Amino acid sequence: MKSLHPNLTRRGLLAALTGLASAVAIGASAGPVAAATSLGTAVIFGDAFSATTYQTVSNWPQQLAKKGLLTVTANYAKAGAMASAASGPLSFLGQVDAYLATKPTLPDFTIVYFGTEDLQHHAQDMTAAKSNYTAAVDKLVKAGANAGNKRLILVQIHDVSHDPGVATKVRTAVVDFNKFIQRIYKSRPNLVSVNLGNLMDVVYAHPERWDLTNVSTVDAAHSDTTALYFDPLHFGKKGQSIIAGKIRRFLTPS
Repeated sequence: MKSLHPNLTRRGLLAALTGLASAVAIGASAGPVAAATSLGTAVIFGDAFSATTYQTVSNWPQQLAKKGLLTVTANYAKAGAMASAASGPLSFLGQVDAYLATKPTLPDFTIVYFGTEDLQHHAQDMTAAKSNYTAAVDKLVKAGANAGNKRLILVQIHDVSHDPGVATKVRTAVVDFNKFIQRIYKSRPNLVSVNLGNLMDVVYAHPERWDLTNVSTVDAAHSDTTALYFDPLHFGKKGQSIIAGKIRRFLTPS
């Protein structure tokens, strides 16, 4: 075997080869990475599950926006908001009134995610929630939220009986409210309903499919990865990513 060039030691040769390999690897991946294309613009109405963030949790609108999949032009969702409230910023009707007062250019998607906090606190009587929900949806329809290629998206609610902070079983009320949402979207054109209730039933039954190991108790420290609950009534980032994935499937203008 021939000896190495006198000006190139074995250590120097190894360094040179390592540098060449690194340069090749970098060159292979150094091209521009295409950004995600937004599926459209959206305005959002809801409670803590749809606010841009809940405490430190990145909620589903923020996650979709960060990925470039959704352009959120306005988000009126606030923690504590309930459909059962008749007015004010913590009500569905109040959020819609505030939005329409701005005389907005209506977006591709108007997304409504209401009822979770009503069911967590007032599941025994959802009469007012249903009445106000219907009135708010009709205002959005009258304003043109479902006109042409625009879509009005109504999110059905998960069974809050699983929430650590809900002491009583209220599944009957949840199912009834989701059927109410189904009747609304079926009776009006260009409305869409996201069945989050059925999806979360599967998550509770088979958490391993989403790499979850805890779907029953609060574990804020792991709620970005393997635990569902950030606090007794709200999902963490991982649970919100499941919601984001489900809603994303419905974000097409046609």
